[in-house]
Amino acid sequence: MPYPLTLQPHRESAAVSSPPAEWAGATLSGWLATAEPGAGVTAGTLTVLGLDSPGAADLWRTATDTAPDAAESFVVTRDPEDRDGLVLIGSDGNGVAYGLLEILDQLQCTGSVQIAELPLVASPSNRVRGIFRSYVSKVEDAGWYLDRGFWDSYLTELASHRFNRLQLAFGIGVEYGHDPGVTENYLLFSYPFLVDLPEFPVRVVDLPAAERQANLDALRYASSEAARRGIEFFVGFWTNGVELDDGIEGECQVEGITPENHAAYSAAAIRTILEECPGISGVTLRVHYESGIPEPAEEFWRTVFEGIGSVGRRVSVDLHSKGLHAGTIAAAREAGLEVLVTAKFLAEHLSLPYHQTAIRASEMPIENVDANYAGITQGARRFTRYGYGDYLRRERDYRVVYRHWPGTQRLLLWGDPEFAAGYGRIASFGGAEGAEFFEPLSYKGRKGSGSAEGRQVYRDPHLAEGGEEWRKYRYHYRLLGRLLYDPEADSGQWRRLLDAEFGPAARDAERSLALASRILPLVTLAHGVSAANSVYWPEMYENLGIANGGSPNEYYVSDSKPPHTFGSAASLDPEVFTTIREFVDQLLKGEADGRVTTFDVARRLDALAEAAQAHLDAFAAASGEAPTPAVSRWIVDVRAQVGLGRFFADKLRTGVGYELFERTGSADYLRYAVDRYNAAAEHWREVVEATSGYKTDLAFGKASHLRGHWADRQESLDRDVHDLRAELERASEGAASTLDLAALESDAGEPAPAFAHEPVTTFRPGEEVTLTLVPAAATGVGAGAEPGLEVVVRYRHANQGENYREATATRTDAGWVATIPAEYTDSPFDLLYFFRISAESGAAWHFPGLAESLANPPYFVVRAVTR
Repeated sequence: MPYPLTLQPHRESAAVSSPPAEWAGATLSGWLATAEPGAGVTAGTLTVLGLDSPGAADLWRTATDTAPDAAESFVVTRDPEDRDGLVLIGSDGNGVAYGLLEILDQLQCTGSVQIAELPLVASPSNRVRGIFRSYVSKVEDAGWYLDRGFWDSYLTELASHRFNRLQLAFGIGVEYGHDPGVTENYLLFSYPFLVDLPEFPVRVVDLPAAERQANLDALRYASSEAARRGIEFFVGFWTNGVELDDGIEGECQVEGITPENHAAYSAAAIRTILEECPGISGVTLRVHYESGIPEPAEEFWRTVFEGIGSVGRRVSVDLHSKGLHAGTIAAAREAGLEVLVTAKFLAEHLSLPYHQTAIRASEMPIENVDANYAGITQGARRFTRYGYGDYLRRERDYRVVYRHWPGTQRLLLWGDPEFAAGYGRIASFGGAEGAEFFEPLSYKGRKGSGSAEGRQVYRDPHLAEGGEEWRKYRYHYRLLGRLLYDPEADSGQWRRLLDAEFGPAARDAERSLALASRILPLVTLAHGVSAANSVYWPEMYENLGIANGGSPNEYYVSDSKPPHTFGSAASLDPEVFTTIREFVDQLLKGEADGRVTTFDVARRLDALAEAAQAHLDAFAAASGEAPTPAVSRWIVDVRAQVGLGRFFADKLRTGVGYELFERTGSADYLRYAVDRYNAAAEHWREVVEATSGYKTDLAFGKASHLRGHWADRQESLDRDVHDLRAELERASEGAASTLDLAALESDAGEPAPAFAHEPVTTFRPGEEVTLTLVPAAATGVGAGAEPGLEVVVRYRHANQGENYREATATRTDAGWVATIPAEYTDSPFDLLYFFRISAESGAAWHFPGLAESLANPPYFVVRAVTR
């Protein structure tokens, strides 16, 4: 018996008859035809309308009290003419499709439509909601790439959670200038692996024509099926050079490229691919030296842009922002292309949900640099490598999107609704249009490390997904897609999946993973050993030694400052977090500057781990003695993240103790460091035990720090602990310690005074901006105010190539008042600001600071208005 809900689409509507709506309608109808209804079914008729259907706009206004003016929106309400009927109205084809898929999701998870929640109104906050999938290894990626069944399921999952952009990236398996010895180059310089151009003598030696055609057919199918689901399909050609590092020969030999035909061939090949694959709506290009094209290369890229622009239909070009300058953007615009500039959200990692308050000093512009083929990126445009740079000018002829990179976490489950909502809110920062996320398992098999077993990561068959590894991360996709679409979405949108999967244990499952998911992003930001994902992988941390002054790790040296030790490791947001060395400076001087200290981070990590463990214990107990594979995977990954949180908390404390020992010579501090390092090593053993069901070689690169298992890291860690103990045995007692570190660990410091502040949200360029901080307990500066406070406003333009400025606030009857000068606001950028409050006691705080949830920007943003 089919499910008793009948669809009545108004096919005269352009929205209802659009390909995405037709596909979604067929998908829902197919499910209804085969589902077996249980108790509480939704019976009746679902009338499907577009805004161009008669009476639809009036019905929308009646149901929502709003005008239907946003793309990709929908409303589901009761049919005013049929007490058992429902009406779905979509603003366009994607809106109709999302409404149909929402009903399907409710039916699949709960068995019925949630009538009590009607009207259901949905409208996107972000124009772009993207996923980034990479092809980096033939042995691992050819299977899914050529599998039409994979594309059907995967694209349906993305559309169901309202992703509207997918990038399939070729040529990102190697970064020219950084990968000596890597020979894997299948689909690296991608074009001759996809098309044959008779007018050019370019070919891949010994590549069968049938294989090349299969590659093109797969790209055509994936892009057309994405378009049918309302997903913009971008193909990424991240490498345009042919040679590998050091001129070594790749596994695939490409012949026929010369300096004279290189640009023309690339342009013609892209044009042909676009003609063969009409579902492709955009092309992503890496236009700095890592693409294999030495800088500057204006004429090369101009030729490529002209090839894309000549295809005869609208195609966007997405320019990776690293090293990108105005001339390259202008060349793309002159070719008639719509330009997107896609900037890294925060380095190459998954971070807290805000753009870093400040970039590291090592990333600031350098006017004169001797960098051969990389002079632009390593010099004057250096500050564009890991963030939004100076791309957020108010008046611009390009769109901006943020891209979240995968360095922090690649394997373990991630899923925090508060963070996902935070990513959704900050995605419009500076007038940007949204965000794109590298998916889980990104770069698996990269740089020649691929395995014939593909993306399967488990050796325990109970945990394995049976060749469809992406399904493990369905909750991840659901949270990011739906909360990029609407950061204020109702929790039922993700909880219904957990309820269906875990029953009464669902709330503990949700909370355990949410808390655990904050651990590694916090570690990454506070202990930023490297901004590069090919160097730093805190999820499977390559130990950075402490004993005997610390021995620099060969992998970390490239993106850290001397002496390249644990204690000197930078923060990826130095305006908010101290380094270990800076924190020790503060301890010895008895001063603070309001930043989050190393001990603050350790306290937060321990608190997150403890709370996540409590919910995990409840989840495991409620799941019984024979857990399903989904329950087991959840428990394993949360346990691992809990252990990582505890490990990093104690290792950070170790670093503080050792730094104090080096500064003072007191063996008390070294004894403390040994104690905490012993604890850290034991926590790492807990991680090893938790992850025993994973394969022993989880490879995301050929180098040892990008592959292996957590167990492989134990020897180096234990050796460093042993060496630290030996150092303690050799050390003289020295002076007695003056700081009780064990007590300081749990001391959150002097409580911050309570303040109220009405954020300034807009300003007119060329006019001063006045900011007021008010004691929350008083209307004036009388009894409710803290005596002896100094308040400073730190501010800068939304341009990461600039440093902060300060304005000291004046105490008035209204509170503390500071002004950003008119001449400073007369710029093409929005403004950021926050308050630093200092007390006579030496305590200090930032306002607004980081909330307990870690999900807020620690600054205020002021948008410029020109009218």
